[in-house]
Amino acid sequence: MIMETVAFYSYKGGVGRTLLVANTARFLAMSGRRVVVLDLDFEAPGLHQKLGNKEVLARAESGTLCGAVDELLRLLEDEPQNRSLHEIAIEIDLPTSNRGFLRLIPAGAAPSHTYWTELERLQNVLRTNRRNGGLPEAVLELQARIAAEFAPDFLLIDSRTGITELGGLATSLLADRVVCLTTTAPESVDGTRVVAEALRAAPRFSSQQPLRIDFLVTRVMSGSSHASNIFKLLKEMGESVALLPHDSEIANEERVFSGDVPRSATSRDDNDNSRNELFSATLRWIADSFPGHTQEAEKAHRRMQSVNWAWQVLTRASDRVRGGTRGRQAWPIEQLRERVRFKDKEKSRQADIVVYDSNSDDAKPVMIIEHVENEDRDAVARWWLGATRVPVVVMLSGDSDRRLYSRRVAWDSRAHHSDRWDLPLPHDFEALTDPTDVSVDSLLDSVRRGHPYYLERIVTEWVHCSASGLHGGAPWKPEIASKK
Repeated sequence: MIMETVAFYSYKGGVGRTLLVANTARFLAMSGRRVVVLDLDFEAPGLHQKLGNKEVLARAESGTLCGAVDELLRLLEDEPQNRSLHEIAIEIDLPTSNRGFLRLIPAGAAPSHTYWTELERLQNVLRTNRRNGGLPEAVLELQARIAAEFAPDFLLIDSRTGITELGGLATSLLADRVVCLTTTAPESVDGTRVVAEALRAAPRFSSQQPLRIDFLVTRVMSGSSHASNIFKLLKEMGESVALLPHDSEIANEERVFSGDVPRSATSRDDNDNSRNELFSATLRWIADSFPGHTQEAEKAHRRMQSVNWAWQVLTRASDRVRGGTRGRQAWPIEQLRERVRFKDKEKSRQADIVVYDSNSDDAKPVMIIEHVENEDRDAVARWWLGATRVPVVVMLSGDSDRRLYSRRVAWDSRAHHSDRWDLPLPHDFEALTDPTDVSVDSLLDSVRRGHPYYLERIVTEWVHCSASGLHGGAPWKPEIASKK
């Protein structure tokens, strides 16, 4: 299969380009595709921070992470090519039993001093023209080596903002398709149109197909007539155009999916669905823009949705969560990690979210969350309880389909499926002997031990469950209502 190269470009910053590249790569890889991501935004590299784990970030901070800057220097200075790209590519761990792969070639060890020294050296080499063909030949050779060594379905490139030589090469010479991101700001739209027209007129190799250009207008306010006019304007250019809604909370943080970087845990209202709208719209755009592998894509969609839901619940404190508990403290962002792999003697599994008891280096996991499909959830939960000795395991199969398990006594290896349906927060681990046990006996025991706010949960749950039946509907949780 021929590799398709897709460059993501924005005329101005602040459109969420780097995170969109990262999430597109994750979605495609989780859908069974072979994906390589290349960070060519040398002045503001960030893909290794979006996709990498703590080890990758530590290597970047220490200056030992190699990437595209290092390889281009080797090519431009005619150094012997005695190492494979596999040595610098970062393998991004995917959920258990996934058929795809995701490799990241970062820009380099940003933001360490070593990286900026190497980048300055690269710029000096380019100014002295020490190699025939210069930068164009070097980036084409790098692309050819990626195709030969990894044989990916997709090469996704995070291109530099604005008008630069490297950005121009990534979008006009390397790419089969360019995704141009813009906000509704006039200067951003005008600049994007000018660049798109220049790309269309740029010369290409005889072996290349005409360049495809897709427009993506981000941070669109609800009911904006201005956005509608922009849509029509870009559509006149005969290209694909899509809109992504605005989310005020991430406007200054360039974040689309929960869990990638910290966010405020208290600023969002429970009835505000803008984040979910943006999340769903982004997933739809990715699925529509990269069709194929339908069943795997649907599974990836469901997994990302359920993990997104869990992350929001864990990091959002509210006094209007069903079950009362006013003023609940959310989990600190520093105590949550995504995509952590655990092993025992026979096999390994990746947790979608792990909650730790602190943010120290020797922190211990207290809750593991995994989205599971086509597996016995009880059996998977037993594996987690046995392999990690974690107190609480949560098996997700959708936003409203989840099971909580715990080891009720230290020597018991069985997985006990709890009646609890919401995710435990920090106060539950402090006040309850078993954070998954919300029976009336357990809650009253916690009240006796100095935690009176659980009285509200008892009353509120009973009212919610009973009122549903009084108005002609089936009780929301009849088995729980009967216990209250």
